[in-house]
Amino acid sequence: MKNNYKTILKKKLAKGLYKLLTKVDPYFEQKKHYPLQTINNTQDTTNWPSYKTRPMKEGETLLTKAVSFPNSHEHCRSIFESLPESKSYKKMLEIGGSNTLNSQDFFPELDYFNIDIEDNPNLPTIVADITQTTNLEPESVDLIVSHQTFEHIDRPWLASQEITRLLKPGGLCYISTVWSWRYHPVPIDYWRFSPDCLSFLFKELDKIDANFNMYPRRNDMRGFWPNKLDAVPVDELGGWRENWFVYFIGMKPER
Repeated sequence: MKNNYKTILKKKLAKGLYKLLTKVDPYFEQKKHYPLQTINNTQDTTNWPSYKTRPMKEGETLLTKAVSFPNSHEHCRSIFESLPESKSYKKMLEIGGSNTLNSQDFFPELDYFNIDIEDNPNLPTIVADITQTTNLEPESVDLIVSHQTFEHIDRPWLASQEITRLLKPGGLCYISTVWSWRYHPVPIDYWRFSPDCLSFLFKELDKIDANFNMYPRRNDMRGFWPNKLDAVPVDELGGWRENWFVYFIGMKPER
């Protein structure tokens, strides 16, 4: 009888604790089964850079040979250091660096400037639309980068044309954007890209590499902006759980 009483008491205490936890955190049940940060690392990143991802084996697809690395800025830096041509680089341009982690600190030896539709007092920024011909001289920039911006550009085919126009022969272009991501308007969310799409947009450049980056794939992305514009419906599996980046690396051919 005493053992039965202890068992009932334990069950009641456990039930009360469970109710308390779910009251404090409405997502407690989902987190119990699907941790908020479930990272799928499929590739050792300690030996970056890799000039190119390995060739596809028979029966593989771009998705199954996707790579995994945590930081596109560091990946871009590693590719930059791999290129003999980069030793002569002097000037770099970032597209859309005003509202995200920008590349300025990753390339301290280069003369950095940013083009964005919004100004940033902490960056040397030209307020302009990259889908239009800017006032910059053609073939005047050695390195052009863009991180998680292309999905917010209304006409990316025009942006790629302007980037190609501005890039010097022998110059490097690095574009990182999204293949699968929750809706996140900054100020509008227009597009998703595949490696093939980016390669087509930058077809006038010599492709070094284009691939998926699946590092954050199974993260439980429920939205975290105060204005809730990036919020997604949450169910028993959590929030948005297919998070893939995509990137393109190319060089402008020498004349």
